[in-house]
Amino acid sequence: MKRAKSWRRVAVLPAAALTGAALAQPSSEPASEAAIPTLPTVTATAAAAGSLTAPGIAQQRQSLFQSAGSVGFVDAASYSNTYASDLRDVLKDAPGVYVQERYGVLAISDTNPDRCTPNHQCGGHDPNHKHGPGCGHEAVPHGDHVDYLVGDHLHHPHGDHCDDHGPLLLA
Repeated sequence: MKRAKSWRRVAVLPAAALTGAALAQPSSEPASEAAIPTLPTVTATAAAAGSLTAPGIAQQRQSLFQSAGSVGFVDAASYSNTYASDLRDVLKDAPGVYVQERYGVLAISDTNPDRCTPNHQCGGHDPNHKHGPGCGHEAVPHGDHVDYLVGDHLHHPHGDHCDDHGPLLLA
């Protein structure tokens, strides 16, 4: 790119300054109250229709209830103070909804017993770790209780220890 000649830059600066000064000049005509028009007052009112991309909860409920078949509505307030880490946790208390566990209910068997194993030493977590909702391990229904998947083994919290309920074999 070529550089502008220095005399051109010098000529542009005073021209720009004069343009600003000319715009700031006061009018030579005297100002009078009659010359300034007064516009009538306009009041505009409208009902907020909501966003086109994110309709409000009332609009969502209305469109949902216009659907054919059985429908339900689960809003954030209904599960805000509960343990809900996935869609199953959100929908499990909705009337008429059955949400299958990821693994189904694992049957008690020789491979996956429900016996107490107080001498089980697990290297998969800290010895002081307590299994339960939100502990970081996936819950697996096992018989009439819930075990927690640690590596490839099922652990069951039992008093002051953790029982080994066998390996979880996925097909």
